[in-house]
Amino acid sequence: MEYDHQEQGGNLTDIVMGMTLKKRPSSAARLRAILDQAPLGIALTDSLTGRIQDVNANFVTITGRKRKDLLGLAWMDFTHPDDLRADLDQMARLIAGEIPYFQMDKRYLRPDGSEIWIGMTVAPVTEAGAPRRHISMIQDITAAKRMQEKLQMDLAANERQLRKILNNIPTPICVNTLGGDQRILFVNEQFVATFGYELEDIPTLDTWAERAYPDDHYRRISFDEWGQALAEARSGHGEISPREYRVTCKDGHVRDVLISGRVQDDLLLVSLIDISALKQAQAVLRESEERFRKLFEDTRLATVLLEDGRYIAANQAALAMLRFDHLDQIIGLTPGDLSPALQPDGRSSVEKAADLMRLTRESGTQEAEWTLIRADGEHFIGHVTITQIPQGGKELLHITTLDITEQKNARDQLEFLVFRDALTGLPNREFGQTRLEQEVASASRHQASLAVLYLDLDKFKYINDTHGHRVGDLLLQGVALRLSQHLRAADTLCRLSADEFMMALLEVRSDHYLSQLASICERILASFAEPILIEGRQLFTSLSIGVAVYPQDGSDCESLMRHAHTALFEAKKSGQQSYRFFEPHMNDDLLRFVQICDALRMALERKEFVLHYQPQIDLRTGRVVGVEALIRWHRPGHGLVMPGAFIETAEESGLIIPIGRWVLAEACRQAAAWHAAGWHRLVMAVNLSAGQFHQPQLRQDVMNALDDSGLDPAFLDLELTESILLKNEQLVLDTVAYWKERHIQLSIDDFGTGYSSLAYLKRFKVDKLKIDRSFIINLFKNDEDRAIVLAMIQIARSLNLRTIAEGVEDTALAEQLRVMGCDEAQGYLYAKALPAADLEQWMEDTGHEP
Repeated sequence: MEYDHQEQGGNLTDIVMGMTLKKRPSSAARLRAILDQAPLGIALTDSLTGRIQDVNANFVTITGRKRKDLLGLAWMDFTHPDDLRADLDQMARLIAGEIPYFQMDKRYLRPDGSEIWIGMTVAPVTEAGAPRRHISMIQDITAAKRMQEKLQMDLAANERQLRKILNNIPTPICVNTLGGDQRILFVNEQFVATFGYELEDIPTLDTWAERAYPDDHYRRISFDEWGQALAEARSGHGEISPREYRVTCKDGHVRDVLISGRVQDDLLLVSLIDISALKQAQAVLRESEERFRKLFEDTRLATVLLEDGRYIAANQAALAMLRFDHLDQIIGLTPGDLSPALQPDGRSSVEKAADLMRLTRESGTQEAEWTLIRADGEHFIGHVTITQIPQGGKELLHITTLDITEQKNARDQLEFLVFRDALTGLPNREFGQTRLEQEVASASRHQASLAVLYLDLDKFKYINDTHGHRVGDLLLQGVALRLSQHLRAADTLCRLSADEFMMALLEVRSDHYLSQLASICERILASFAEPILIEGRQLFTSLSIGVAVYPQDGSDCESLMRHAHTALFEAKKSGQQSYRFFEPHMNDDLLRFVQICDALRMALERKEFVLHYQPQIDLRTGRVVGVEALIRWHRPGHGLVMPGAFIETAEESGLIIPIGRWVLAEACRQAAAWHAAGWHRLVMAVNLSAGQFHQPQLRQDVMNALDDSGLDPAFLDLELTESILLKNEQLVLDTVAYWKERHIQLSIDDFGTGYSSLAYLKRFKVDKLKIDRSFIINLFKNDEDRAIVLAMIQIARSLNLRTIAEGVEDTALAEQLRVMGCDEAQGYLYAKALPAADLEQWMEDTGHEP
């Protein structure tokens, strides 16, 4: 960088003219004007004394000092003391010729005592073969030193899928909470690769700030600025526009980063783009006009120049981004020629561009997201940085563009996953509730009505058990599609949980609304009369629907949803494929249900349940061969409660599982105690409900009861209803086989009252059939019942099964059953169900010995 200069006191224009290969003297004034209008501050300084010889206008603006005060002033006079040592070291290396130029960030002190951060590039001016002076180019980067990142977003339910998607995004992403200690919940792999910090390195926003922004002053200022932007985003549209920060990586390397965010509820999603190369490129561009031209052509960042609103230059990166083959194809065009009519926010490109140009003129530079159209018609989203360079009354604009389409698409996809159900694509519970709250508020303002429908698949669990969860998922997708066909444009459908959906129907007419909603429910139910085709098979399913109407059934979202769910509960109780409107008395029914559930839970804790035992008699010998364990509830204030008053509630609430587990354990314990007392052949019969049978822990519950009590499995008789055997056949076969291998006896309870089948008697290999009392009591009165009982006994005998009749109340009936070949009996003829101690006394009083 040598030049021939005659005068020791040559000014900045002369120096630059020499550096640019001796421009014609007529160009000096023009070059001086360009230097004074440049967005950089430029100073010429004596290398030995450090005193300033000349400065341009922007140097005066940045330092806050008058030109006359700067001339003759040493740069050390207004450099921050903490930055002086590093500056001196670099200058010494520069003067010694160890480095061709250097760049650094440092602080200047203004006359009013305030300090600013500048990005500085210093290059030597060689005279007579030696560096006598140097040129400093500075840019005020104080704003860039005052930023930091925050972000929050709920990754509840679909975390594995979210992580996979986020980790495949080529842009660093992080998610943090907004409340409390503002924990960082997630960073993707690109974040770790870019900055080096793992999630355990930065568990909270404070630790991230301390490590990424180790300078206390910079951290405080940038966090205050970011906090204000975050507050505005939370109270406004939720977006935090892109902002530049300097981030210190784990290895100490500092990166310039463009950070933007989106607030959603209590989460903040932050995306970070490494623009270090961009920042470095911009710094080099500002070093000189010649370097600007070279960098303009060679940089990989898409860069264009506009003069009076038309393109006058574009580098190869810009041509490639816009997919033009030649520069001539873009020269003379306007940004409007490469933009759609409307931008994504709905504003016209012409109107928005005018506002952007106005803001650029006011501030000198402006950043924005802008949708552009490539030469082949493809749309993409760019982050544009516009810098104004006024020159000779013309408006010269320097524009760089970064394609952020992938980042935007990734953020949109993340928002979809957070607020949409991943399986069906419908709005999820959170989104559905938010929409319902908005519609209730709108209905309140306009004095309108709306209806909330809770929809639940009937016996969906059996689809999963029979066909597998994958088919169940496909069925849910088909159901969602079919339900969507009943929506109007203003209505909302969301998936609340596994097989539960919610519809919000707007503008329900206040007159005859019940008949209108009934018609809608009937159409929905009727649409499921047709099967749903899944992988070549036809699956039938049905729905139950609960309906609540605003405002009569609730004035807010929560009460409407609760009452619709209560109505659904009543519809389920009345049978499959039905609907119910909410009625106030349903709350009373539900309250009673909840109260019984709570009492049952307390009964388990307080040990209020007891077992009574009814003896089972061998009709040939008259001996007691077994007992059936029957549960009773000593409910405080109610006396002894029979199972008919609470078993149904236990089934519906799922409490039958822990209650059944207790019955198994207690029955086995009592049987083992009787065996130890000498009743060695006594069999203990225990009923299993459908709710117990289809839960995976049952096998282990049975074995735990046997192991804990020490009872021989051969003396445990598990009684199963026909309904259990007819559902999920493979599960039943596997479970029955498991128990038979362990010599546990199995009986079919209430045989003949369901869909009796010889096929399942053969497949399941049970030991005993229990003939229902409804056939036994009419044995002498009804020829058909007598024929049915005889057929049951003969079928059992042909399959080597024993039979036991329940409800035997007189001697003649017992004798008739014996003659017909029935093996065992139980009933009031012998004894009602008795507590253990009373049964022992009955055995002693009657002379029975098992």
